Amino acid sequence: MGVDSRAYSELSDDEVFEQVKCGDVVAFEEIYRRYKQRIFAYCWRIVRDRWLAEDVFQQTFLSVFEHRDQYTGGNFAAWIYTIARNWAFKARARQQRIQGHEVQEPEEGIDAIAPDTSLSPEAAADYAIVLEHIARLPVEYREALELRYLDELPYRDIAQILGISESLAKVRVFRAKKMLQKILAVRDSE
Repeated sequence: MGVDSRAYSELSDDEVFEQVKCGDVVAFEEIYRRYKQRIFAYCWRIVRDRWLAEDVFQQTFLSVFEHRDQYTGGNFAAWIYTIARNWAFKARARQQRIQGHEVQEPEEGIDAIAPDTSLSPEAAADYAIVLEHIARLPVEYREALELRYLDELPYRDIAQILGISESLAKVRVFRAKKMLQKILAVRDSE
């Protein structure tokens, strides 16, 4: 039915997902393994609440599995990020309606999603500061910058996820970097 689980590492996301569409549970586990950290971090950055991010994360993978026949191929990363984005924005809006205001920054702080635990304490502190400042950028610039540098997605995928042109994705990332440079320059001069 499916491919030997050791061979999945040599297959593209589309090739593995074709096996998922055929009912291969091991193939779905491979997709989950490839995307779990990135999708959770992405959900967390949108909703800014650990428990809500976990709910969104689970809903994302449930939707991916339930709607696996709707994926027609071509850009799996953009497809799964789009699903996660849609669930995260719905959850955030619902949470804001319940609370009557913006979702507050969680107690553990933005550095809770730092992807690299091998950073020195100084580098980790710098990383947390940069993430804090990124979180303060206007949403359209922040999201494009995070997708590019935190999720390491190509502009083509960013454009598809955000529903914009590739050239606009590049412009947003460029402008976000310029805004961030100004913020950090002011911070360093203080």
